[in-house]
Amino acid sequence: MPHLIRNMLNLKMSSAKKTNDPLPDRYRPVIAYLADGLGPDIVEIVVGNGDAQKSFKAHKIPLCKKIPYFDKMFNGVFEEATSQRATFPEDHPVAFKLLIGWVYTGFIEIPKSSDDDGSEEHPSTHLLRLFVLAEKLMIPRLADATMDLLTKYCKAIAILPHRDVMDEEYRQTPEDSKLRLWVARAMVHQFRFTSHDTYDKGPLKEMLADNVDLLGDFLGNLRALEPDCSRSFPSEPWEFPACDYHQHAKIEPCPYATKK
Repeated sequence: MPHLIRNMLNLKMSSAKKTNDPLPDRYRPVIAYLADGLGPDIVEIVVGNGDAQKSFKAHKIPLCKKIPYFDKMFNGVFEEATSQRATFPEDHPVAFKLLIGWVYTGFIEIPKSSDDDGSEEHPSTHLLRLFVLAEKLMIPRLADATMDLLTKYCKAIAILPHRDVMDEEYRQTPEDSKLRLWVARAMVHQFRFTSHDTYDKGPLKEMLADNVDLLGDFLGNLRALEPDCSRSFPSEPWEFPACDYHQHAKIEPCPYATKK
């Protein structure tokens, strides 16, 4: 009988221990349902111009909560607060599709190569545009996530965006933009590490001659490689530290670093 009692006590203690074990996040009840936080208010965002113009509807609460720019726009003293409608004629619809997807899910979708209108563009082109949009709307977390994804995606497929696309998006960014650093490094890699027999550097030289800022960044990054070409040195943009392309200062700890 004492043996039976001990077994029963051990079983109860074992069951209690299992009950107190923390559940994996996937199996924990939600604190609040996503649908309950969306709210009834809808705003309209019109992007692009001409035949390429697209209109998007989004829930106002999550959009404004995640992006302060829209909070000031739709809840402030601007015309958009009255009309609940905003226009972005200079931006690309796919960039806004990615932006809205990120607002709802917290993730950036890999863009499609073909759009609804039949046009085809490389996914990396849309990621470059998304970064420009995130920077313009002052969304540092999205900007950092976009650069991380762009870098990892280009590494995975071993292809850089076309130089004309990089040049175009470079021109849309401010002087201190991390995209400029990424593009300049990509240009240096194309210039130095591509076979002379298979790559015509003429168009690249013409493009640099037409973009003084890019030329300066290109030469600065090229000089960084020159002192000791015999040693191993990063060549592709993805071989450099990810924090090089983040919005935080160099002396600040990375907010995305995995805790050990």
